[in-house]
Amino acid sequence: MSDLEGGTRLRILEAALDVGLGRKYGHTENDQTNCVTFAEGVLQAAFPEINWAPLHSDLMIGDAGRPFSNVEALVSSGFREVIFPTPGTFSYCQGWRSIEPLRGHCFFFWRPPVPFDTPSMILEATNATSDWYRPCRWSYIQSKYPCGLRLAELIHK
Repeated sequence: MSDLEGGTRLRILEAALDVGLGRKYGHTENDQTNCVTFAEGVLQAAFPEINWAPLHSDLMIGDAGRPFSNVEALVSSGFREVIFPTPGTFSYCQGWRSIEPLRGHCFFFWRPPVPFDTPSMILEATNATSDWYRPCRWSYIQSKYPCGLRLAELIHK
């Protein structure tokens, strides 16, 4: 079942509004968020049936020796790891520009049910004031994260 049929897309977008609305990108003030905090909040709001508390450290990538602990936590919770975004679904993505030091980004990617690499949508916490959900091509995402990119499809088993 695609997330369009199951309503997951709507749940994720509604959760993103609840979690991200009015927040700025950063790490220091109460009204700020960052990519992993935003993504965890969206997951908690979109999938309230999952007990997220034991996964918090992994979702925050609390161990630099496990740079994909966030994706691994989702897989252990019943989501499926995928190589490429599945048509009609949202994927939770973790990409790395460098490993030492760790420089990466966590975001959601929605691929419409049309030919591959047509404009899709990225949902992310960003320092841009209004571009948290915008068109983006998968080929651009792949080129941006040369040190690794892993995805979990957001259809819960």
